[in-house]
Amino acid sequence: MSPTPLAKNFARLKQVFNEYKITKPEQVFNIDESGFSTRTTSRSRAKAVFDAKGRSNSVELNWATNAQQHVTMMAVVSADGRAWSPLAVLPGKQAKFRKRHDGTRETPSMFLPPTAYCVYREKAGVDTDIFYHWGEKFVVETSLLRKRHRNIILALDGYGAHCYYKVLQLFEDKNIVVVGLPAHTSHRTQPLDFSVFYPYKTAFRNELNKSTIFVKDETKNDVYTICELLTNAYNQEVTFKT
Repeated sequence: MSPTPLAKNFARLKQVFNEYKITKPEQVFNIDESGFSTRTTSRSRAKAVFDAKGRSNSVELNWATNAQQHVTMMAVVSADGRAWSPLAVLPGKQAKFRKRHDGTRETPSMFLPPTAYCVYREKAGVDTDIFYHWGEKFVVETSLLRKRHRNIILALDGYGAHCYYKVLQLFEDKNIVVVGLPAHTSHRTQPLDFSVFYPYKTAFRNELNKSTIFVKDETKNDVYTICELLTNAYNQEVTFKT
């Protein structure tokens, strides 16, 4: 990777920081999404896992039909180390629910981080409508911060949905300064990419492996299981640790 685009990027950041009076870490945000799939992170493609007695465990999780689809998580962090409400895109056309023994309903969103914005989409990833609706929620969530500082920065990559004119206009109207990262440099310039998602995915694989080791019956695992594993890993690697 050439140092030229990086140098230009940091020079531009300095200019933006000065122009919009960005002086506190809490004014700087980064978002990034990544896909999680039980197909690509299953035990069969991970390192061998052994139980406490050193015996190899060959049990596979029994996944329900269509449960091994792609789940997209978009993490949101600020430079002071805080994790803000994430976005979760689950497979399917509409919200799912199941009934508990007591007759009450539970949804997959109940197994995600408490503040997560959960949506359903047949195709993996974030589209323009989803990103716009997340943007509206981000505006509300950061309202007090913008009253205190007026401007905040949101750094993101050039993924198509991020460039949707309606959401860019929304951010401009609310003093959220969007800073696009140079193309093909996110593995070096995007904090979430190189410092959060790698340990997050590792923790997710570990949670999946633990579920495999301790499985005791033929219970069907589904989107609820995936959400629970993702949340366990999220709490380990994304949330702020004091």
